[in-house]
Amino acid sequence: MYLTCLSTTFTIWTMGPAPHPEAKPTPAALPTPALLRTLLRSTLRTTEHRLAERGFTDLHPMQVGVLHVIGSGKRVTELAAELGGTKQGLTQTVGVLIERGYARRSPDPADGRAKVVTLTDRGRDAAEASLQIAGEIDGAWEAVLGAEGLDALRAGLVALIFSAGRADGGWTTP
Repeated sequence: MYLTCLSTTFTIWTMGPAPHPEAKPTPAALPTPALLRTLLRSTLRTTEHRLAERGFTDLHPMQVGVLHVIGSGKRVTELAAELGGTKQGLTQTVGVLIERGYARRSPDPADGRAKVVTLTDRGRDAAEASLQIAGEIDGAWEAVLGAEGLDALRAGLVALIFSAGRADGGWTTP
């Protein structure tokens, strides 16, 4: 097997047979999952940079997804089920969000023994900023693909998500 890296601008690692020594990989020649991973990494970097510009320097874009799922309040077990993670993993992430002032734990009004996680004002502000950033990224993609191209991309992604079994309501807002 041979490991390659495509340019310093787009780091794409693929494994396969060693190419001809003079051959250079091109994005079009890469498998679609490698392209999607690269686009995801680029989108996460852009989001993280823009969150920092808005004053959220201690928030990773993956944590923003948790903020959106928390919404008006959820138990950690509900977060884990909705995000497809473990209770232990979400407990750790929620702990970081609480430490940094994005969320808080309170007694569950329906069951005083349980705790519910809710957003602070800072958490709501960060969630709103991430939605604005998602809109900016959509705008940039539309400038490249055109409105019809972006609609086609969305339709294709939705079809792939449903075919992969995410038709269970496992949607998260950016």
